[in-house]
Amino acid sequence: MRILFSTLYSSQIASSRYRVYQYLPFLKTEGIEFNIYPFYSDTYYRLRENRLIQSCLLFSRLFDKFFLIWANLKRFFNIVMAFKYDVVFIQKELMPVVLIKLLKCINSNIIFDLDDAIFLPEEKQRNYIGRVIRWRSHIKVPRMLNASKKVVVGNNYLKDYCLKFNANVSVLPIAIDLQRYFVKNKAHQENLVIGWVGSPATVFCLEILNDVFKTLCRRYPFLTIMLIGADTYVKPDDVNLVKRRWNYETEVNDLQRFDIGIMPMSKDEFTSGKGGCKLLQYMAVGVPSVASPVGINCEILEDGVNGFFADNANEWIEKISLLAEDKKLRENMGRKARETILKRYSLKAAAPQFIRIIKETK
Repeated sequence: MRILFSTLYSSQIASSRYRVYQYLPFLKTEGIEFNIYPFYSDTYYRLRENRLIQSCLLFSRLFDKFFLIWANLKRFFNIVMAFKYDVVFIQKELMPVVLIKLLKCINSNIIFDLDDAIFLPEEKQRNYIGRVIRWRSHIKVPRMLNASKKVVVGNNYLKDYCLKFNANVSVLPIAIDLQRYFVKNKAHQENLVIGWVGSPATVFCLEILNDVFKTLCRRYPFLTIMLIGADTYVKPDDVNLVKRRWNYETEVNDLQRFDIGIMPMSKDEFTSGKGGCKLLQYMAVGVPSVASPVGINCEILEDGVNGFFADNANEWIEKISLLAEDKKLRENMGRKARETILKRYSLKAAAPQFIRIIKETK
């Protein structure tokens, strides 16, 4: 059996890594062959960080337009060769209509996977290519769903939407590799660390807690806020803040330094489609979390058992303070959080379902 994977990103970006790349070793053990072609390659990100390109808006726009043409041309040739494969797996990518129709004619065994509400307009999309891809997404997504033989989604909110256009929808939540994410005994540290991991695209969620951070840092002088991947976040005054660039090699070690993980979210349709990835990461390394009661968070967390919910500034301060002042509570909640991942969100348990979905599509 052969599979063509068309992913939106390379393995460096969480969405594609958790939805596709981490399952590839399991496919190999089943004797399943595959080729994988990301739309945004690692080369794109390396070139995009070039100082010359970043220094001039004109160069930046020209680079993005050239890349968009080049990437769609490569995707065209991938599609032309789709007849060689038993299944075509498209992860989150919204192809131009002409490419969707061409793929449907060449190979109709299409799986479309989405872990975000990409059918909604993305007002905070700053990337030019992202805006082009997401343009008229409310039309592109239904066409992708109609063209697909099977649809895979990250939560029930997305499933309810997709069922309007395709009756064959499976829910496969984000799974965590528990061999990679493990609990580590903390070395003695004077500071208590409240941590967040994410990307510049979700930094706006942190702004919800600006005043909370100020209050907590005044209350607990030993408190440090550690943000991973929040390069664009502007530090509020009087907040003891440490920023670290996200790096695959150091990510787990950074997460293990957290004493409390946080996941603030706004309440809207877009966040309802999120997969709760950062929350699952905290829990996998045995860190208790405080999160907004939004979307899949309400399925993952059991309030007061394996974490806390906070719905306003006072609740954020109250719940974080409870954990900050009680080491035993942090340890107990962290242990139960890890057990939740082991029982419901482990990669080892999810891999057979992923493989079954692919085999059933042939």
